[in-house]
Amino acid sequence: MNKKISLKTGTMNILNGISMGVVVALIPSALVGQLMKALMGVMPHIASQVIDITNFAASLLPAMAGFCVGYLFKMNMVQMSSIAAATTIGSGVVKKVGTTYVVAGTGDVINVAVTITFAVIIASVIGNKLKNYTVLLM
Repeated sequence: MNKKISLKTGTMNILNGISMGVVVALIPSALVGQLMKALMGVMPHIASQVIDITNFAASLLPAMAGFCVGYLFKMNMVQMSSIAAATTIGSGVVKKVGTTYVVAGTGDVINVAVTITFAVIIASVIGNKLKNYTVLLM
């Protein structure tokens, strides 16, 4: 992202990216998940696996929203990946249970929005100023 963006455009990019992340992450889970629940009596093993997969995809909502926002801001891959990682951690999807990390739920969408906002600001300020070392600070 090299050029200045107005507050209105930036806000709309964030809201549109989050909206697209919600649609991409949650619609398959809602539609396919309900279909598989209906087919649970006929083919329980396959239906159960598909439900688990779509539930995991729904847990990727923060990462998908982060990538979508980074794309709308025309950021590079390192910046988009950093935004996605920060958003996934900041949303509350990843929890530490004992000595392991557990991914559960979709996280808090308000936390997603706040984390994305700060991550975009930081990524915009850093930009490509550090060249090859950008990945270390991001």
